[in-house]
Amino acid sequence: MRYGCSKPDEVIATRCCVLLLFSTELDLCARVHLHAP
Repeated sequence: MRYGCSKPDEVIATRCCVLLLFSTELDLCARVHLHAP
């Protein structure tokens, strides 16, 4: 068996990590804006 250039597991893990960071940043921004006067 040969593996191609794409590694599905790594791609999925990277996407999940990026999405998690992105959602966390959005959450922090939302909290700051909500608590701001």
